[in-house]
Amino acid sequence: MKTVNKNEFLERFYTSTMKIFVRMRFLFDQEICILHIWVILYLSIPTISLYCDKYFTYYEEYGENFFNVTCSDISKNTQHVLENITINNEISLTIIDSSLENVTPDLFRNVRNIKILSILNSHFSFDRKQSIFYDLDSLETLEIINTSFSIENSTLNGLKSLKNIKFTNNSLTVIPSSSLDQLDNLERLEISENLLTDVKNIPLCGLRKLKLLNLSSNLLTNLDHFYFDCHTYKKRVDVNMADVPSLQSDIFDSTFYNITTGSHDVTDLDLSKNQIKSLGISLSNLDKLRFLNLGYNSLVKVTNVQFQTLVSLGKLRLNNNKLQHLNSKIFDNKPRLVFVDLSHNYLNEITVFNVSNLQYLYIEHNNLVSVSFKSLPSLKYVSLEQNDLAELTPDEFQDLPKLSRMNLSGNKITLTKGLFKNIPSLTFLDLSNNSITNITENVFMGLKNLESLDLSNNQLSHLSGNPFVDIENLEYLNVSFNLIESLSYLSLEPLSNLKTLDIANNKLKFIEYDVILSNLPGLTNINIKYNILTCDNLKKLIVFLKKRNISYTHNEYINLENINQNIAGIPCQSANRSLLVAVSSKNNGRIALFVIGVCLVIVLVSVIAGIMSYKFYIYLKRRKYRADEFELVDE
Repeated sequence: MKTVNKNEFLERFYTSTMKIFVRMRFLFDQEICILHIWVILYLSIPTISLYCDKYFTYYEEYGENFFNVTCSDISKNTQHVLENITINNEISLTIIDSSLENVTPDLFRNVRNIKILSILNSHFSFDRKQSIFYDLDSLETLEIINTSFSIENSTLNGLKSLKNIKFTNNSLTVIPSSSLDQLDNLERLEISENLLTDVKNIPLCGLRKLKLLNLSSNLLTNLDHFYFDCHTYKKRVDVNMADVPSLQSDIFDSTFYNITTGSHDVTDLDLSKNQIKSLGISLSNLDKLRFLNLGYNSLVKVTNVQFQTLVSLGKLRLNNNKLQHLNSKIFDNKPRLVFVDLSHNYLNEITVFNVSNLQYLYIEHNNLVSVSFKSLPSLKYVSLEQNDLAELTPDEFQDLPKLSRMNLSGNKITLTKGLFKNIPSLTFLDLSNNSITNITENVFMGLKNLESLDLSNNQLSHLSGNPFVDIENLEYLNVSFNLIESLSYLSLEPLSNLKTLDIANNKLKFIEYDVILSNLPGLTNINIKYNILTCDNLKKLIVFLKKRNISYTHNEYINLENINQNIAGIPCQSANRSLLVAVSSKNNGRIALFVIGVCLVIVLVSVIAGIMSYKFYIYLKRRKYRADEFELVDE
């Protein structure tokens, strides 16, 4: 075997190590070089991949899936991304969170075939003299939302195919008079959440195909001059001047004319969330209008003449205004009217009759003291909650054959015999929060289809007699948050189909549960929490419920300090036991005081006796000592 000395071994080891190091260095340098090349190539790739993505999206208006190109965070230095983008089969381009400044029509030169352009949450400025969208002759929808933007007369030129415009929250104060002139195919115009103050500055007269107009959430104050300067048109409006006292006498000498002249096909008009105080005759001749939203304005009065020609109206919203009176004739000649919302006004009375297709009527949160609903053959739901209704009679509800749901909560209603006898179709009735103190017999007479009755949050102290006669199909009864002290089977006897009973938050001390549950086999849910049932009674009730597989509602949180006063999570009391404990505690206190007193007396007597004994002992000892002294003297 060949031996290798120490020096030779170290030399070979050093040489091998250096070769490995050199090799690793070469590989490392090679990797660095490759990394540099990769970075250079990556940076040289068109930056569209950094700013734009392609998504496959379903478009309801076309009924098909198409690619949508979405570009975000485009700035002045990267606007070339959009200028050089190529779109072939994609129909939609969305620009988000970008800052586009000094834009020219070249920005859209490679996307001429798109049908939808959306600019969202961005800044968008351009030379106001240019027609910035001129090359987009296939564009059908233009959305500019939450984006600073202004319109000039030539801004929208070239958009021959445009059908939908949606400008939202752009701080627009005016729409120039000629800015919409070339939009012959426009069907939907939405300019909402902007700063428009005068409808005269919205040139709609040439939009012959317009069907939807949304001017909600602007600063419009009145529609007295809802006319538009078309220069070449002039039309006299026939109207009874006595019905519109606010109409200016010189209106027919102006060059303005009503929206209905140029856009008579309008079916949807949304003017909500403005500050409109007057309608004028702005709605005249809109005989194809189906949806009208005037909610959240400052209207004090509307007249029947203002709605006279709206013969196709199907949905009317006048909620959240300041209406104090509403003429019932406003609903005349409205054969297609299905939905009316008059909630949150100041109405004190209302009469609705002979509206053949009306199905939903909302009049909650008013000052109503009187209502009358007659000859409404299609009415299904009426809400009268939070009013001042007190004395109602059966005559106020007539010819309502399909009325199934009525909400009367939050009033001051006094229940009288047969109050609802003319509404036999009712299935849901809410009488909560009415301060009802008593339910007389036959109040619900005739309500044979009633399934749900809410009497919660009233002042009921008992359910005596037979208050639920004639509603044998009732499935849900809520009498929670009252003052009821006891519950007997007699009061629930007619409710043979009852499934759910909520009697929580009362003052129940006793429930005739065995008789009730034995005679109401359908009752499967009962809420009895927050009462003052005795523990013995409650314990027996829970056992009974479990045996019959009836679910009951218990407290989610139990007071651990009173854990002994809970049965299955439901608080209870034991009056007798409490009394015994109190009496026992009181007697024990007296005994303790007596014992302490006796002990003190004994101790005191013992001390005195001890002292006396000690003194007597000293006396005897001294006497004996003196006797001994006398004996010594004698000796």
